[in-house]
Amino acid sequence: MLSSGSASTLAMLSIVTISALACSALLDVCRSLTMAKVADWIDRETTPDLIVRAISLTSMKGSSTSGDVIRDLGTVKGFITGVGIFSLFDMPWAFVYLVAIFMIHPVTGCIAVVGIVLLVLMAVWNEMATKRVMQESTEENVRNIGYIDVASRNAEVVEAMGMIKHIVTEWSKRNDQNRSLQVKAQGRSNAILGVTRFTRSVLQIAVIGVGAWLAIHGHKTAGGIIASSILMGRALAPFEASINTWKMLQSARISYRRLQTLLLAAPQRDQAMSLPAPRGAISLERVFFTPYGGMKPTIKGVSFVVEPGSSVGIIGVSASGKSTLVKLLVGVWKPISGVVRLDGADVYTWNREDFGRHVGYLPQDVELFNASIKTNIARMMPDADPEKVIKAAMIAGIHEMILQLPNGYDTIIGSGEWCYLVDKNKC
Repeated sequence: MLSSGSASTLAMLSIVTISALACSALLDVCRSLTMAKVADWIDRETTPDLIVRAISLTSMKGSSTSGDVIRDLGTVKGFITGVGIFSLFDMPWAFVYLVAIFMIHPVTGCIAVVGIVLLVLMAVWNEMATKRVMQESTEENVRNIGYIDVASRNAEVVEAMGMIKHIVTEWSKRNDQNRSLQVKAQGRSNAILGVTRFTRSVLQIAVIGVGAWLAIHGHKTAGGIIASSILMGRALAPFEASINTWKMLQSARISYRRLQTLLLAAPQRDQAMSLPAPRGAISLERVFFTPYGGMKPTIKGVSFVVEPGSSVGIIGVSASGKSTLVKLLVGVWKPISGVVRLDGADVYTWNREDFGRHVGYLPQDVELFNASIKTNIARMMPDADPEKVIKAAMIAGIHEMILQLPNGYDTIIGSGEWCYLVDKNKC
C-alpha cells in the first residue's frame, strides 16, 4: 500500500479497520450486558434457596450464616460481571491470533508461543505464591466479622461489664494479622505483575525487532511487522489480564466453594402437602437428638402424649435439654431417631407455612424484623388481612400500645427497638 502511493486504498483500509473496531466494541458491550443478565438470573434463581439453606443451617448450628451467604454470592456475581471472566473467554481466541502470526512468519509465531508459555507459567507462579495466603486472609476476615457480630448481638453485656476496650483490642490484634496476610499476598501479586509487564514489553519489542531484521533481509514486509505486533498484543492480552484479575478469581472461587459447602451441609425440607388445621394432639415416640457437632445425645428416648386442650410445663436444670425439646416439638430440628407428631403427622415434614399459622413459638432471645409492626405480627406476609392482624394484637393485649406508636401498625421497627418505641423509661 505504501509503495503504491494509493490514497484511496489507504482510506478504504482505514474505513474497514474502524468498522472492525466498532464491531468489536459493540460485541464487548453485548457481552457485558449478557453477563449482567446471567448474574441477575443467578441471583434470582439461587438466592432464595441459599437463604433458606442458610437459615436452616443457622437453626442447627446456632450461629448465623445468612450474611456470609449474601457476601459470597455478591463476590461470585462481581466476578461474573467484571473484566476477570472476559479474559477467560478471550483465551481460546489467542490461538486464532497465534495461527495468524505463524502465517505471517514462523519466527514471530515462535516468539508468540514462547510469550504465551511464559505468561501461563507466571499465572501458575502467582497461584502458588498467593493461594494459601489469600485463603488464610479470607478465612481470617470472616472470623473477624463474626467476632464483631457476636459482640454487637451482646451489646448490653459488653457495655454493662466494661468489655468494649478489650473487645476492640482483641479485634485490632486479629485485624493486624489479617492486614499482614493481605499485604503479604498483595506484595507477591504485585511483584509477579511487574515481572509480567516487563516480560510482555520485552516480547513486544522482540517481535518488532525480529520483524525488522526479517524485513531487512527481504523475508517480511513493513506491514507484516505492524500486523505481527498488533496480533501479538491481542494474543497475550487475555493471559496478562488473567494475572491482573487473579485476586478476583481466587476470591470468587473461595466464595463459590463456601456456597457449595452450605448446600451440602444444610438440610433441605421437602414441600409437604397442606394438611387440615390441627386439633392439637402432640405425641413423641422414643425421640433421640444430638445437637449439631455434638457427640452425645441431649434427648434420650423421650416419649409422651399431650391431648388437645391440655397444658404442659417442662421443668429441669440448666442445659438439661428443655429448649432442645421445644425446638423438636415445633419442627425446628429433626430427631436422629424417633418422631414428633402433631395430629399424627411428623412436625418436621409438615408444610412450614401452614404449620406457622397454627403454632406459636417464643424463643429465649426475641428479635423483631426490620419491617412494620403489621408485617411482624403477620409473620412477614405483605398481603395479610388487617382485621386478622388487629385481632391477633388484641388477643396479645398490645393493640392499645401499638396505637400509641408514631404510625400505629405501620410503624417501621427493627431488632431491639420495640421497648424504645413503646416506653423509653422501661428500657
